Amino acid sequence: MTNEDAALAYTPITSEQAVMDDEYLHQAFANVLRWEDSDKELAQGRTNFQLEKFALLDTHTLPVAFENTLKSRRQMAEGYMYKLIEMKKKVREFEHKWAGKDRTQPIMWEVAGPGGGTKELCWFDLDELALTHYLKSCELEIRDRLHQMEHLDKILEKLIEQNGGKPVTREQFLEGDALYWERRFADQAMDEMVSAQTGISIGNLHSMRRASAPAIVDKRNELPNGYVPLNKVLEGAEGRTEFLNDLQKKVLIGIQDVTGENLGLLAGSKEEEQKKLEGK
Repeated sequence: MTNEDAALAYTPITSEQAVMDDEYLHQAFANVLRWEDSDKELAQGRTNFQLEKFALLDTHTLPVAFENTLKSRRQMAEGYMYKLIEMKKKVREFEHKWAGKDRTQPIMWEVAGPGGGTKELCWFDLDELALTHYLKSCELEIRDRLHQMEHLDKILEKLIEQNGGKPVTREQFLEGDALYWERRFADQAMDEMVSAQTGISIGNLHSMRRASAPAIVDKRNELPNGYVPLNKVLEGAEGRTEFLNDLQKKVLIGIQDVTGENLGLLAGSKEEEQKKLEGK
């Protein structure tokens, strides 16, 4: 879509114009695809960081990590396959629906619905546009699933390597089940105790600990700066202030990174920073 076309697509029109002007509908479709290349480039729902740190590190033992990753990978692959089948069915239905028909005239077509089928009036141009839009949207979902499957495969290969070069067996999984629960309950209890002493929510403690863990297959998934150790928060007021100042810097740098504006709040002594935090 050119800038001129985009300007036209953003121009408010009356409902009569929207209904009568066929070109406007195509402009609307072009508007959907305006950032298509970027959509495709970034078409991944759960990032590699999320897959490594949050989908995997809640598993506590290698056998459970392998089983969890295996199931996630299977779900991605099945969703990918069923999406391809669904796409083929949509295309075949469209071709069957309009085979031998006068495409300049509407047709009555029976559609499935709750309580039985109903008939609706259909036009070729609108059906064709709707199908094209559907297929374009499916492409993004397919790319998402393929990206995730690729990284899950890398995780499985790494876990097999850590397991002596062999996939986890059922016997190995069952033998480690008690250890999994021992570690899980310890994890939950520790979060509750630290939360009670620091005021940091259990959910945040849980997420920050996993985010701080080493990467499994991609070093880019390690935190570049990390957090001030939690033991400092537990030591007293000075440690809590250092922890809070570090959090503030991370937040402000993130805002500056997105806005491109220097907030002017990142320099100064600890006393000055504390005053800013307290609004003094």
